[in-house]
Amino acid sequence: LIFAEDALYGLLYIGSPFIFTTNLISAHAGIISRNAHAELHGSTYWMSNGVFYKYDGAVSEVPCSVLDYVFDRMDRNQRQKVVAGVNPSFDEIVWFYPSQTSSPGECDSYVAYNVLDGSWAIGSLDRTFWEDSEHYQYPVALGDGEIYYHEKGTNADGAALGEHIESGYFDLDDGDHYSFLRRLIPDFDMSSGSVDVTVKTKAYPRSTARTYGPYTVTSATEKIDLRARGRQINFRLDNAALDTDWRMDAMRGDVVPDG
Repeated sequence: LIFAEDALYGLLYIGSPFIFTTNLISAHAGIISRNAHAELHGSTYWMSNGVFYKYDGAVSEVPCSVLDYVFDRMDRNQRQKVVAGVNPSFDEIVWFYPSQTSSPGECDSYVAYNVLDGSWAIGSLDRTFWEDSEHYQYPVALGDGEIYYHEKGTNADGAALGEHIESGYFDLDDGDHYSFLRRLIPDFDMSSGSVDVTVKTKAYPRSTARTYGPYTVTSATEKIDLRARGRQINFRLDNAALDTDWRMDAMRGDVVPDG
């Protein structure tokens, strides 16, 4: 594959001795920077101007649930600094990019894509180079003038990871009914520490959210009893403790229509 700013070409071997031809694959699937592409499981992924693409024999657009968030925040004047990396242990492609508040215009944010389940993640992290674990025991990245191992240990160079994950709002019958959440049944693989679970509800899409919790969940927690009511409900999981190791399975909720 040969990437251009506004197009994608393929270099195809056609015979001896070393004869190749160049074919136009797509006239619009250009790349945002020279390092904004990565390959995983036989497919190539790259960031273009305002869209993500995939090539697996044909070019297709990758649906992105955080597309506006990423490109509205990006400093387009520094787009040539975008760099992509692969995290094969988690089937992820990650792009590091400079935001409009970055100083001095270096990569300070990321967007990651899971190629198996199609999910996206966003966050802040200053990395300008990434080498996956194909060549090293762990992925290696460069940031702040330092070289870091990733996916190693349960802290961030001696500090707490401070991780969190938050769902979108969900409802019953497209919001035609209020939902009453009276119990949560957490399911965590937790070898150490705890996780805080927070529930938010809204009566209307534009109304102020009401917060329930946080409720602390440990390996001994069987259920959380609460009385949360609203048309829309979401969950947030937080942890700010050092060396906490946990993994979430299915979060079950006892939810019934309520008015």
